Amino acid sequence: MEGMTRRPAPARQPAGLPIGGQFAQARRAPAGIALADPWDEAGVDLLDPWDASDTGSGFDSDSGMEGMSTAARELAEAVRTADDISMVVSPTPSVFVSSPAEEKEAVREFVEEINAARRTLIAEHGSVEAATRHVGEKVAARAEELAGITALEAREKFQVRLDEATRVREEAEEALTKASVVLDEVGTPFREMLVDLGRDQAGSEEWKAVRAARDEAVRPHKATYDEALQRFRDASSVKNRLKGGSDPQAQEDLRRLADGYQAAIGEVRGVGGQMVWNDRSAKKAREAFDEAAAVFPSDWIDASNEKNREETRRYRGHTVSEGSVAPFVKLSDRRAHYIDQKMQKKTTRGIDRTLSRGFGEKDMATWGRSTDPYREYVPLTREERDERGGVEGAMWRTHYTVARYWEHGSFDEDTPPRGRGWEKWVSPEDPSRTAWRRPKTVVNTTGYTNSPQITTNSSGTAASGRTSTFATSAHELSHRFEHAVSGIGHLEGEFVKRRTTDPATGEREPLKRLYSRSREYARPDNFITSYMGKEYGGGTYHEVLSMGTEAIYGGTSGGLIGMNGKKPDEDMRTFILGVHASAGRKRR
Repeated sequence: MEGMTRRPAPARQPAGLPIGGQFAQARRAPAGIALADPWDEAGVDLLDPWDASDTGSGFDSDSGMEGMSTAARELAEAVRTADDISMVVSPTPSVFVSSPAEEKEAVREFVEEINAARRTLIAEHGSVEAATRHVGEKVAARAEELAGITALEAREKFQVRLDEATRVREEAEEALTKASVVLDEVGTPFREMLVDLGRDQAGSEEWKAVRAARDEAVRPHKATYDEALQRFRDASSVKNRLKGGSDPQAQEDLRRLADGYQAAIGEVRGVGGQMVWNDRSAKKAREAFDEAAAVFPSDWIDASNEKNREETRRYRGHTVSEGSVAPFVKLSDRRAHYIDQKMQKKTTRGIDRTLSRGFGEKDMATWGRSTDPYREYVPLTREERDERGGVEGAMWRTHYTVARYWEHGSFDEDTPPRGRGWEKWVSPEDPSRTAWRRPKTVVNTTGYTNSPQITTNSSGTAASGRTSTFATSAHELSHRFEHAVSGIGHLEGEFVKRRTTDPATGEREPLKRLYSRSREYARPDNFITSYMGKEYGGGTYHEVLSMGTEAIYGGTSGGLIGMNGKKPDEDMRTFILGVHASAGRKRR
């Protein structure tokens, strides 16, 4: 890059993103290529994509960014990171650059391409994050065209329904108040008369007469009061349903927009695909996450699957699958989460059999089998003895359950109890002693897998046609893609940084506890919910993509457009759509 001097890595770059092409090194290692950092060897450095100071320009223009597809493609070039060098140096695991010199040149060309793309976007928009929102605006406009409804129209229609429900509730409340006052006025004299009579007169003819007169006087007013009360309850129910996200029309409009987003992004890049899950994941959990995966870019799904390579080590006497393996997904009643690496037990149910010594020797020597129906002995084979260092006198002892009438139901000499696995035992000492028995079973640990874990729950979805697990599944799957797709964490970090920085002073909004006595902190900004500004540290994980994706596709947080009584956040909507349209996009 002519005229460019090497400088230190930009200080504003969020911490935690792998730098130096570690993934590329893992692929090049088998070929014997030196593992020196190719970025250092090439003597080049990436421009800071998050700061307009590289060009000294911050104007906002659509020049050179015509068309949604063109804008998304240009942005995709600029948000590539050091991790993506592996696709330049080694497009496939079996193809490698032939020499360090060629590798150095490939890295130099790669960096030059990214820097050129970043210069263009910084000059056009001021930063790559701003360009992301620019792409999102184009996607949003196209999505609304495909959906046949705009966010503004959906919000205005909802507001009309909410205003009408509020008006009816207020009228019902006013009528209820008036009916209550009249009822109280009519009934008060009779209540005072009953008080004057006192408890001694309770049940007397005079007491009964006063009560009958009271009931006759308040009856028509009581009917009016009951009618007003029911009107108030009905109106309150409608209003609460609207603000709670269960309004059928709002759900329908949010789903139309969600389908529009998916279709619009589908015109720019592939959407959907088959995620590879840990084969121990339950079917219902896989189905829940498969439903959510359908709205994400295909390149992201491929990136996740490419991380499912496997290495092994020993742990507690077992072989452990380590490194990056297929995510284990599960349904839970607890708070959903994503964890990069979690030790998972591999278990299997088998016969309760232990290796023992000094037991059953007399029975085996005399009868060749046990005289106790609760256990049986089997000598080790020659191969088993050799494998265990030639142990002598050891035998396999199998434990049995013996049928009892009070526990296993009716049975007799010829008919076993209900259930599988029963066998008839006859004592070798006394053939008149018999019993029905079957081997006990135990759960044994056969190994461990150190794999990612993603859990979801039925926390509800506000878009029609989605399952109750969809929104949460989309949320947690977003964290998986933060881990698997380079560049997303950078974009999110800069989005939150811009939103929580005072433009006048340049100072960040202070961190605050999310909940009382919580160890979770956030910069609340004016997000729909403070959780969107949560900070993890490290620069990889945020709650922007996760909360935003579940909102635009699952209808939570008012779909980010102001539905269900939530405030709108069009800025976040366009950012999320821009990320989906561009980040982690592979060259075809």
